[in-house]
Amino acid sequence: MKKFLMIFMFLFISLIIKATTYYIDPNGNNSNNGSSGSPWKTLFYASTRVTNSGDIIHVNAGTYTETSQSQLAVGVSIEGDDMVTTTVVSNISSGLLLSLTSTHGTNGNQHISGINFNGNNNTYYAIEVYGRSNVSIVFCTFVDFYQYGIKMFGQTKGESESTSVPYATGNSVHDCTITNCAYYQSGSGGGANVFVACQKGFQVYNCNITQSRPAYTNGCGVKTDGWTKGMKIYNNTLIGQILSDKEVADSWDFAIEMWGDFGSIAEGIEIYNNVILNWEIDISGRITQKGGYNFGCSIHDNWIGCLVLPPVSKIGIILEANTSLDNIWIYNNHFKNIKTGISFYVTNQLPLPISFTNIFICYNIFEELGYDVDGADARAFMWYNGSGTTHIMNNIMICNNVMTANARVGTSSDAISLRSQSGVTSSNFFIKNNIITGFAGYCVSNR
Repeated sequence: MKKFLMIFMFLFISLIIKATTYYIDPNGNNSNNGSSGSPWKTLFYASTRVTNSGDIIHVNAGTYTETSQSQLAVGVSIEGDDMVTTTVVSNISSGLLLSLTSTHGTNGNQHISGINFNGNNNTYYAIEVYGRSNVSIVFCTFVDFYQYGIKMFGQTKGESESTSVPYATGNSVHDCTITNCAYYQSGSGGGANVFVACQKGFQVYNCNITQSRPAYTNGCGVKTDGWTKGMKIYNNTLIGQILSDKEVADSWDFAIEMWGDFGSIAEGIEIYNNVILNWEIDISGRITQKGGYNFGCSIHDNWIGCLVLPPVSKIGIILEANTSLDNIWIYNNHFKNIKTGISFYVTNQLPLPISFTNIFICYNIFEELGYDVDGADARAFMWYNGSGTTHIMNNIMICNNVMTANARVGTSSDAISLRSQSGVTSSNFFIKNNIITGFAGYCVSNR
């Protein structure tokens, strides 16, 4: 045993000794050796030279202009002096600044930190990760990348997403500021500041994410493309725009959107302690279920709304079923200055019954519902059946909530609007112990 421990310690010390830090500097030269006293000049060149796992590319303070895509080797990390003084500007038309791509199941075991990345509204992606686990992006700033800030997919690039693909694990984005790094393209889907798929245990936390691009061009804050398990989104500030109703319908930008191809599965998603301003949450992950977790999706302790009543209708959370949403928990949230707190929405993209089951909405505050128009509608809850699609609602609980409407709302404003339509089968619907004030219409209606 003693001999084994000595061999282990020798190997461990050898690995430490082999790990080397290389440097780039605005005044460096790519003909140098990359040492602290003889640094290289570009991240691209450094990424071609530094390939041993455990090595670090250190980016000295200053501004760098990159004209070629960098491919970061497995196990190699990038560390800047800090995200205020260290800036990497991408002068790559379209394309990608930094790629971390491997076959699925690869242990990346690396991080990127302390850098301000600028895409000049020209480069499509800042960082793209495929197939790697244990990759963290921390204390970085991303601004003006055209379509995606950070894209992390667990499958091999070009491989279809499915449960047969090993999920990437241990990946995270935290303590980052991401601004205007998502674009929505009508007919071809939307980008996102943080975009993930085929991930287990992915975390996004302590980030500030803002979208303020012109109308019709805004993408999402955080978006999943399906096949996610145990994802946590917490302690973030996500700020969108107040668009017109037509712009919202045409742009479909969300603070957080769960999406995916038909058959994609989301399990154990938790969204909590976020401030979401002028933006919405859209839960639509085709199939959302408990799996091995206590819930399919839990949304709690968030502040969602606008600082003042907006001139157009806004929704807090959209439960958008395309196949089935099961075990959704929404509790301890504060909704303010929006038209509708929670909306059930059904589309008819599949020729089979769509179901909402085990939906629990409890202990939330809905304050000053409505918008800045006399006679405007307001609803704490609304269920909307897109095209008369056959669907099932079972075991729905709305209890112990406080709901108040703005004084300017119209007579059609009902606190809980459960529209009675053909093709809808509902059972085990519980509405109890709610405090409802200020609505000019009914407390509960089916109109």
